[in-house]
Amino acid sequence: MIKIAISVIVDLFDDEGTTVRPKRVAELLKDSYDTCFITRSNKDVKELDGVSVHIVKPAETKLWNLKLFKILSKNDFDFVYCSSDWFGFLTYFLLSKFYDYKIIFEAHTIISEELKERRVNKFKVLFYQVLEKFVIRNSDFVVALSENIYDFYSFNKNIDLIHVFIDEELFISNYIPKKMDDKKIVGLIGPFNEFGNKYFLDFLSKNIDKFNSRISFVIIGKCQEKIDHQRILYTGYLNSVHDYVDVLSSLDGLLVPSKIATLGPLNKIIEAMACSVPVFTTPKGIVGLYNIKHGEEIYVFEEDELVQGLNNHIFNNDLIKMAKNARMYVEKYYSKKSNKKKLLRIFNRLN
Repeated sequence: MIKIAISVIVDLFDDEGTTVRPKRVAELLKDSYDTCFITRSNKDVKELDGVSVHIVKPAETKLWNLKLFKILSKNDFDFVYCSSDWFGFLTYFLLSKFYDYKIIFEAHTIISEELKERRVNKFKVLFYQVLEKFVIRNSDFVVALSENIYDFYSFNKNIDLIHVFIDEELFISNYIPKKMDDKKIVGLIGPFNEFGNKYFLDFLSKNIDKFNSRISFVIIGKCQEKIDHQRILYTGYLNSVHDYVDVLSSLDGLLVPSKIATLGPLNKIIEAMACSVPVFTTPKGIVGLYNIKHGEEIYVFEEDELVQGLNNHIFNNDLIKMAKNARMYVEKYYSKKSNKKKLLRIFNRLN
């Protein structure tokens, strides 16, 4: 059986944007191929969701590239699937000259452009520009998660677009709206130690009293710096995906006040839409989402108009239609069914 290693440089056991995708890829591959993970972590675990795991310790090790040598020398992989693992690629590329495997690189974002968005040091941006050109040019195949990523990296002709996808049979609303309900619950999703999510709490803190008094907020995920306010509740870290879906589908809306574009689609937005939860975000929040329309599948407002936009629409009956449109949008572009065949076709093509 074809043997595939999915390489994830961050700790796969932490649930965040970078780790969600490789887990979903493994879920699609494990029934057809001998699939395993390679990740940095402090855990002593040999399996995750039915997929074996090779762990490089400690989680913050700077010797990631060197420690990969041992794993590769002991395993006869046919493919290495680098899930946004820009640094691990360097080792995999070097050893591919000695071991007979192909490298598929999955680009979650346009890394140099995202760093520009964050206004980091120009020399760091230059370094990543060189790195990304090397990685993309030397990959046997590139998987892009969105159209803008696909267009940017299309200098490698062996590239295909496979959207962020979710299990549409798992992410489904269990929420039954109450009749004549004059109170609404709006969620914000973390974890809030991540760069892109930190601002969400700042936005809520400075605007909490501008929101309609009938709106309360639920902060979902890891959150160390909490806002002390009677209209804000915290779920903490949710251990189960099913618990996450239950909380998500109980919301009347999701607030995503993105200040910086990630240049790849946000899982939290797609997951909420799948659960028929109307999303309120900024133009930065929809970067990477395919052919999405304000007022039809999602609400998009400039940051200084976002509070008023949510206040104006959250009690509107049109929200029901919006929720249905959001679900249909996900089924059309981001469902597991619609992307599985494309992913398997890549491995069959390269084998």
